[in-house]
Amino acid sequence: MESDITVVFEGKPIEANYIKSILEENGISSLLKENMKGQLYPLYVTYGWIKPVKVFVEKKNESKAKEIIKSYFSS
Repeated sequence: MESDITVVFEGKPIEANYIKSILEENGISSLLKENMKGQLYPLYVTYGWIKPVKVFVEKKNESKAKEIIKSYFSS
């Protein structure tokens, strides 16, 4: 069975939380999967020593979410 959700962003906890907020402001529900060490040791996330926080959305919203994220990083 194929999953109905997909990853649209991976990065630092602060960025992932902001991405989640802007997606929800645009009507796209999202969820985060984070590694507890990233909360305790954010420097490790910065340098890629542990897995980054992932932002998931429903597949039906994937392209719209990616457009929103792209515009966030290009501004």
